[in-house]
Amino acid sequence: MASGFTGYENTTLTFYLDDGSVTVDPNTGNEIPGRTAIAVSAFMKVLTSETDTKLLQDARVIDPNAIALEGYCVDPMFLPDTIHTEAIADISFGNESGKFYVVMINRPYGRSGLGQQIEAEIGTKITGWLVKN
Repeated sequence: MASGFTGYENTTLTFYLDDGSVTVDPNTGNEIPGRTAIAVSAFMKVLTSETDTKLLQDARVIDPNAIALEGYCVDPMFLPDTIHTEAIADISFGNESGKFYVVMINRPYGRSGLGQQIEAEIGTKITGWLVKN
């Protein structure tokens, strides 16, 4: 199934997830968890409604210059279940780059029940903050 937003991608998100492997730093002897990059193309828009941005104000990481974004995953159409709220991704959105802090997934329903049914039809909806580099 292809996303209805194919062709409208304007954002690249890269999440780094633990892959279960471990390497040892030769200088310190410290163990370093292995990470796998997951790139996601998405269609995102800036949230301008005061209601929407107030909803996001409870997020832990708020920079006064952060940009509230919301949109849908296009490729892959569904975020892996290992990516949860409070996940952090590298982001490229238009001319802006930085970190994207995931605040909500499939707002307002979540990833089960009705949210799961909607996600199966149109893809994962993500909401969060872009904090510029």
